[in-house]
Formats: sequence, structure tokens, C-alpha cells
Amino acid sequence: MQDSLDEFLASVELRAFHLVRLKLGNPDDAHDVVQDGMERFVSHYRDRPREEWTRLFYGIIHNRVRDYYRHGQVKKRLIRDSGQDEDDRQDPLERVEGPAALRPEEQVGTERSMESLVAAISDLPQRQQEAVTLRVIQGLDVEETAQAMGCSQGSVKTHLSRALASLREVLGEHR
Repeated sequence: MQDSLDEFLASVELRAFHLVRLKLGNPDDAHDVVQDGMERFVSHYRDRPREEWTRLFYGIIHNRVRDYYRHGQVKKRLIRDSGQDEDDRQDPLERVEGPAALRPEEQVGTERSMESLVAAISDLPQRQQEAVTLRVIQGLDVEETAQAMGCSQGSVKTHLSRALASLREVLGEHR
């Protein structure tokens, strides 16, 4: 049983990280959210049937992302109310951009396309983002996606359809 659980977690870890990084934009926070999600999954659902693991795991991950956003909103309100500027509390090294000029020439087009895709997905409404990341990026089926999002299968299809139409319009030149 433990081998099966370890194999499952190993199979979803990287995909979950990319999903969360896409939503949060910060790889360190994404690692924290995925790690926390894995710990919660193991502590609460390790004895559930294997066929339920994917749905349960991604449901936990989405809830952890929502908690992250809620916590961020509270933090912003506290900083605003205290009169401090959030940038004053940030480590100056975190504000320094990476050396983009060091990237290989052949990766520039791909990186720009990926940046455009990430930006376009980030601009979608939250529920559409969830539908795209779970169905397209994570490869869950409609039923698993609906369970992870806490909505009906019809809602998943609607959110996904609207999201894909918006992405086609925004990313037309990158297709």
C-alpha cells in the first residue's frame, strides 16, 4: 500500500507544482502549497480507494490555493491598515530580475509563447482557470474535474468552453 501511495505522489508532484506555480506565480509558494497538499492527502485519504486519489488530491490542492489567496488578502489588509508599504517588507533580492540574456537563443520563442499562455490563463476568471488547469494541463476527466472544483459536470464544460474561446482569441498569433 505504501509503495502504491509513494508512486501516486511521485506521479502527481511535478504536475501539481506546475499547476500551482501557474496560479500563484511564485515557485517557492507553489512548493509549499504542494507539500502541504501532499501531507494533508496522506494524513486524511491514504486509506481511500486508489481510483479516488487523483480527484481527492487535486481537490486538496485547489483548496490550498484558495486558502493561500485568502491569507494573502488578509495580509494585504493588515499591511495597508498598518500604514506600511508591502515593498518595504520584501527582500530586495526578490525584486531583482533574472539574467534573461543568458538563456539560449532557440528558447526565446518558446519562452515568449509560454509567458503569453501563462499570462492569458492568469487573466481568466478563477473558475475558468481551474477548469483549464485541471482538464487541459492536468488531464483530469470531466467528472474528476467537477469533483475537484465542487461543481457540476455541466459547469466544468461551460467554464472550459468559455476559457478556451478566450484563450484562442488572446493567443491567436501563438497557435
